[in-house]
Amino acid sequence: RRMVITVRRSRCCGVESTTKGKAERTVPIAPLLWERLEPRLQGLAEDDHICVNRKGQPWGDFGLYQALLSTCKRLKITGSRYHACRHYFATMLLDGGADIVTVQNLLGHQDVSTTQRYTHYLQRRGHDAVAVFSGTRAMAAE
Repeated sequence: RRMVITVRRSRCCGVESTTKGKAERTVPIAPLLWERLEPRLQGLAEDDHICVNRKGQPWGDFGLYQALLSTCKRLKITGSRYHACRHYFATMLLDGGADIVTVQNLLGHQDVSTTQRYTHYLQRRGHDAVAVFSGTRAMAAE
């Protein structure tokens, strides 16, 4: 079974529109999240919203922001914003070995240079790794 959702519309600052670049995106979902989402997906029409409020309306910006704050508070994370979550996601993918084009596609970037902004952390780690390797090689030669 494919654990994906298709994003056809986006919502930003209270305005619903097509996604950036006007292209729908297929987003893979982690197994744990899929287990929680799957019951909500049963019986939904293709254009229905996955996350709705108590009135059955799609979550608005404020509701999503409140959910983020509530989750961060419960996890004792301070100062988090949507973009920080996105940045963390991209960094962890790259750190875990995902190639930059895959991360570009997952983030929906039109140009890979936009995705390359997330590689600064990995470049720093690369320098640190070379320094450790150099130190190890020097000790082995003694």
